[in-house]
Amino acid sequence: MRNPYDPMREKGLKLVDPIEPVIGDADLTTCDREPIHIPGAIQPHGVLLVLAEPDLRILQASASLRTQVGLSPAAMLGQALALLLDGPSHDIVRGSLARDLAEPQYLPALVTSTGRRFEALIHRTPAGLILELEPHAGEATLDVTRVIRDTLAEVHRAPTLVAVCQAAAERLRELTGFDRVMVYRFRPDDAGTVIAEARRDDLPPYLGLTYPATDIPKQVRQLLLLNPLRVRKGGEDTCSPLVPVLSPATGEPLDMSRCVLRATSPIHLEYLHNMGVSASLTLSIVQGGQLWGLFACHHIEPKYVPHAHRLACQALGHLLALQIEAKQQAEEAAGQLRSHDWLLRALHTAAGSTCLTEALLRLGPSLSGIVNADGVVIHSGGRSVAFGTTPDQGQVAGLIAWRVREQPDSVFETSALARLFPPAEAFADRGSGVLALPLSADAGDWIVWFRGELVRTVSWAGEQHHPTPDEANGDRISPRKSFAAWAEAVRGQSEAWTTAEIAFVHALRRALLDVVAGRSGQAGT
Repeated sequence: MRNPYDPMREKGLKLVDPIEPVIGDADLTTCDREPIHIPGAIQPHGVLLVLAEPDLRILQASASLRTQVGLSPAAMLGQALALLLDGPSHDIVRGSLARDLAEPQYLPALVTSTGRRFEALIHRTPAGLILELEPHAGEATLDVTRVIRDTLAEVHRAPTLVAVCQAAAERLRELTGFDRVMVYRFRPDDAGTVIAEARRDDLPPYLGLTYPATDIPKQVRQLLLLNPLRVRKGGEDTCSPLVPVLSPATGEPLDMSRCVLRATSPIHLEYLHNMGVSASLTLSIVQGGQLWGLFACHHIEPKYVPHAHRLACQALGHLLALQIEAKQQAEEAAGQLRSHDWLLRALHTAAGSTCLTEALLRLGPSLSGIVNADGVVIHSGGRSVAFGTTPDQGQVAGLIAWRVREQPDSVFETSALARLFPPAEAFADRGSGVLALPLSADAGDWIVWFRGELVRTVSWAGEQHHPTPDEANGDRISPRKSFAAWAEAVRGQSEAWTTAEIAFVHALRRALLDVVAGRSGQAGT
């Protein structure tokens, strides 16, 4: 039976042992379906074994068993693990069987029958026990406890969420020694922005850049939730296939979702090469069971991160996630308080004005900032006044006339106006996003906030990496072309309006209508 999941060969990666490829080139149009959890191969610096329980017979072995241990993987199939490990090490593995191995567990250093020492991870799957071995890196020289203690003290003092992330990036770089450490925060559309960065001085900055959602596909995000720490040693464009390719227990490719040695996706490998990166470490930041963001660590040269440092990274990542959540909640509370204070000032201004038009014009300069808009138009008393970047007066008049025909008494919001109102294509750069607030029953008074399209308003990473045509790949959308593909897909879209911004606009509408109703009541007495 042939392996239906082997994207490695098609991307030019060399295999230690040949495996016949049966699928075509992967590309970014299908990267959400790339079977990255079943690559059928591992990074070549380690060894992966699949063991049957309870006798610990070897069912599968990576081809790297020959280079790393000096034993033939084919010859070891069906043999007892005791032939590969020395007595004490075999006892350590056997003693772990009574534990819950649903998630990978670290084992003390194991010694092979050939005298080599390995760091080890073990976990249980339907295909058998997966034992991962990596060459022992020696004793850690960094005081990990001090780094964690100092990091927590520093992030606790940080005044803002971004400051917390910056402190975390700097300390994580100290802990790992990587050339660059970034904090990457996911957006509602699954794109992500680099909000903090610690790097070598001679490297170009990525701080503030945003990457399309296609750069971290859906199934990658799912694996980042399942397995929060992912490392690549780098240094070789090779992978070590499993022997045999298919699991004897299940007849299927081995699910390697929780394996630290899992071979790197060909698309991601190309992506790293395009950035000049050899080694990488990714650490998930999880909030409420959702992937909030991640720490992305890059190194130009090959780099091995010992297990002790990985454990410290995971502990640090968990503690930092708690700090980030606390700072985020504090900033949201502060934002609500600012909105409340602004609303009180707005009511005071409206109450002291002779008419609604005067009140709105006095509020105008601050209206854009309160909902993070590019511009705002106040239409009242038969005239329009604009603040910031907005469509022209005729375009705004057409938009308001359309809303009057459609639903004149309701707040209207969209981040893709042209899909609902085709004339908006003419001003997508200034008004792809609209938040429209009617203030009078006859629909004569409006506040309309505008946002330009994302391609204009965000510093997209693709703009920094324009590729030259890759004749070898033809028209395939490679990672270097991801921005162009994304830009084409999201033309005419703006940042989405947040729940808090929409709630504030509804509160403002109620408050201003109460003022208008109060004046009407006074006039009638």
